[in-house]
Amino acid sequence: MGDPMNLEVENKTTHRILWGAVAVILVLAVVLGFFYFRTMLTEKDRMTQFSDSFFAGEAALKKGTAGSELRFQEALERAKTPTEQAMAELYLGTAYLQSDPAKAVAILKRVSLNESYPPEYRASAGELTLRPFMADKNISFALENVFTGSVWADFMKDTPTDRDGVVLGVRRAYEWVTSVGPNFIAEYRAALWYAQEVQSKHVKGQKLDEYLSIIELHVARGDELLEQAPKNPRVFNTKIGIGYDSRAHTMRGLYSAGRASEKEVVDSYKKALDYFEKSPGESYAAASAPYVRFHLARFLVSIDPIKNKNEALALLAPVYERTSSNFYKYLSNERDAAVYGTDPVRAEIVMLAKFDPKFKTLLTSLGWKEGDF
Repeated sequence: MGDPMNLEVENKTTHRILWGAVAVILVLAVVLGFFYFRTMLTEKDRMTQFSDSFFAGEAALKKGTAGSELRFQEALERAKTPTEQAMAELYLGTAYLQSDPAKAVAILKRVSLNESYPPEYRASAGELTLRPFMADKNISFALENVFTGSVWADFMKDTPTDRDGVVLGVRRAYEWVTSVGPNFIAEYRAALWYAQEVQSKHVKGQKLDEYLSIIELHVARGDELLEQAPKNPRVFNTKIGIGYDSRAHTMRGLYSAGRASEKEVVDSYKKALDYFEKSPGESYAAASAPYVRFHLARFLVSIDPIKNKNEALALLAPVYERTSSNFYKYLSNERDAAVYGTDPVRAEIVMLAKFDPKFKTLLTSLGWKEGDF
């Protein structure tokens, strides 16, 4: 038998070890709990700071006031999840579209290619990358800034670097965007190239049927997405307006082939105009309205200049107030027949100049010469 004194000493030692272990565990629990709650509070603070920066930037962007770029940069630095990073970087690129289009495009292309980002943000970035070209049709800008780098350069593969080649590259880019994620503007604009081919009467027979099927497929997809857009608080009215305007252009192709009515085209243009002119809180809306007025007027005049004269003149009247710099750059760029001679819009610009002397005066002030008409 063991010595009772030794057993008592061993028991006391064991108890001390056990109580020591319990004490260590309790201390660790307190320390870990402190750091856990501190981490939770820190994360909550980070999320609050991210939200504050992002929503302040969004409000400034919507109103067109200064500071949105700084706010979105702050949000990007505070972002942690891929969704937060995508939101902040997408809006940062959007904020630079007016002040620095080249920088905007570089940021937006990066977002479009980031496979860790949600598809809807990547698709939005891809569509926005093409906005500067669609606004003023500046071919040099597209070649130097849009169609460069990974993926984007491939859209110009085996195509000439003239107006027709760039327009084909734009079509390919929009088709890629629709494969990346949902975007109603991209759906309509992916169909636009085919619609203009149909409208030009260059395609017939089996190819015509193929093009019409492609147009109708993209329009159906776009319509489904556009119907849901007003329910999304993240979607500005300006974007919905651009959607209807893009839809109208595409429907013109179907109209020319007898697959859509005049009313369908006109209604899409008018819905676009409603969204632009009834959204005074959005800075981009006012800048977009002249495009729609011009596009609807040229469509009406092309159908029946006598019957639609008064409506077309009324549509054009506010255009002469010169409220949108990009729109006037667009009209000025179209003057170059060597570059834009194949653009069907140019022929209708000349048509409107003959229809309305005020429109001709506007073009002359933008550098058009008598021989251009």
